[in-house]
Amino acid sequence: GTLWRGKPAEEVTTDVENCTENTTRCDENESMEKGATEFNIFNGVGSLALLLFLYMEMYQRVGFWVFGALAWAPPTFVWLSNMCLAISAKRVLLGRVVSGAWPVGGAFHARKFIVDHLIEKHCLRWRAAAGGTGSFLAWSVWLQVFLLRCLGVKIGKGTDLYVESAWTCYDMLSCGNNVAWGIGSEIHPWKIRHGSLIGNTINISDEVYIGSTAHVEGGVNLGRRSIVAGSSAAWHDLEENQTVVGTKNYSMKFDENHAKSYSMIARECSNMMATTIVCVVFACMVWLSLLINKHEWLVHYYDENSTKPVLVSSLILALAVGLALPLLVFILIMLSKILLVGQVTVGESDIDNFRNIGTLAFWRVLSLFVPHFHQACSGTLAESVLWSMLGANIGTSPYIDGALIFEPDLVTIGDYCSILEGGMIVSHQVSRTAFSYVHVSIGDRCTLGVASKVQQSNLEDDVILVGRTVPMGNAVLKSGIFVGYPPQRIGDSMPPSRPRW
Repeated sequence: GTLWRGKPAEEVTTDVENCTENTTRCDENESMEKGATEFNIFNGVGSLALLLFLYMEMYQRVGFWVFGALAWAPPTFVWLSNMCLAISAKRVLLGRVVSGAWPVGGAFHARKFIVDHLIEKHCLRWRAAAGGTGSFLAWSVWLQVFLLRCLGVKIGKGTDLYVESAWTCYDMLSCGNNVAWGIGSEIHPWKIRHGSLIGNTINISDEVYIGSTAHVEGGVNLGRRSIVAGSSAAWHDLEENQTVVGTKNYSMKFDENHAKSYSMIARECSNMMATTIVCVVFACMVWLSLLINKHEWLVHYYDENSTKPVLVSSLILALAVGLALPLLVFILIMLSKILLVGQVTVGESDIDNFRNIGTLAFWRVLSLFVPHFHQACSGTLAESVLWSMLGANIGTSPYIDGALIFEPDLVTIGDYCSILEGGMIVSHQVSRTAFSYVHVSIGDRCTLGVASKVQQSNLEDDVILVGRTVPMGNAVLKSGIFVGYPPQRIGDSMPPSRPRW
C-alpha cells in the first residue's frame, strides 16, 4: 500500500515561522475536511437506514419469536459493514503509516481524519450497539484481534487488546505475545504539537502487564515482562522487568516459575457467558414491546380497524421503553452478578481458576451497561439502591453520582459520604499469577473526587480525595485532604462554612 512518510518527529520545531506556515496549510485544506465531515454524516444516515430496513424485513420474514431471538443480528451486520468500509478506507487513504510529522490540516491529516471518524464515531458505536443487544461477534476476542490486524496493528498470540484507543493506532502499535490490558487503559501514538500531527510508534514486548486506567504514550518501548501499574503513565521506555508506578520507574525481579496468563479460549468463554445473559434479556424486552403494541409497530402505520395512527402508540411505547430501560439494565446487572459471580469473599485464587472466567464476564457487563444506567439515574437514590442490592454496605445519606464498584460484597461506605462522577472502588488486584480480593472500607464523611479511584485501600473518617487521586496497595488514609498518585496529604479536612440565610 501507500507509504505515508512525514518528516522525522524529532525535527518538529517550536519556531514561530513554521507554526504560521502550518496554520496556513490548514486553511488551504479546509474544504477537504468539510468534505470528510459530509461523507461521515452520509455514512451515519445510511447506516441507520440500513438498520431499520433490516429490522422491518426480518420481522416480516422470520416471525415474532425468531425476531426477538435474532434482534442482535441487524446491528451486528451494520457494525461489520462499517468495519469493512473503515478497513478499505484505511488501506486506500493511508496505506502503511510510519513515524513522522505532518502539517495540521495537510493531505495526510485530512485523510486520517476520515478514517479516524469512521472508526470512532461509527464502528465503535455500532459495536457497542451490537454488544448491547447480545451479539457474540461484537464481544469476540478473536474477531477483534483479526479486525485490528486488518487495520495494521501488530498483535502477538494470547493478547486481548480490549482498548478502544488501539483502533486508531494503525501501523504505529506493535504488541508481543501474552500482553495483558486492564479495563480503561489507554494508548496514544498520535498527538498535535506546534502545528504538526506527530505519530510515534509504540513497541510492547512479550508478557507485558498494563493495569486498568493506565496510559502509554507514543514513542515508548516496553521491555519484556515490564509492568505499567494501574492508573500509571508510561512516558519513557521500560527495560525488561521494570515497573512504572505513577510516573516513576522501578526495577523488579520476575519469577520464571509463576508465568501464567489467561488463554484466549477462557476469554471467549467469559464473553460468551456475558453475551448469553445480555441476549436473553434484550430478547425478552423485544418480545414484551411487540406484545404491548400488538405486533404492528414495525410493519404498519395505521390500524386496520380504525383511523387512529399506530405511530402514536409507537411513540407511547418508545416512552415506556425509555422509562423502563434503567430498570432493565438494573435487572441485567443483578442477574449477571448472581449467575456469573455469586458471593465474592476475601482471599486469593490462581489466575487459571475457572471461577475467574465468570468474574471477567461480570466486569465486562459492568463496564458496558453501568454507563447506560448512569445516564438516567446518576446521582439519584436509585444508584445507591443498585450498589446496595449488589451487596455493598452503604451508610445513611450517601451521595453517589456515576460511581463504579467492581466487588460490592467487599465494600463498606460510611455515613454522609460522597462519590462523584467517575469515582471507582476496586477490591481486586490482578497479578501475573492470581486474583486477590480484600475488603475496602470508607469511613464517615468521606469524599471521592471526580475520577478518583480507591483500590484495595481503606479511608478513615473525614478523608477527601481531590479529583483523580488514586490510593492503592493496602494504603490507609487518615483524616485530611489528599491529591495525586501516590496520594499526598495537602491539608486538613474541614467542614465547609454554611451560608447565612
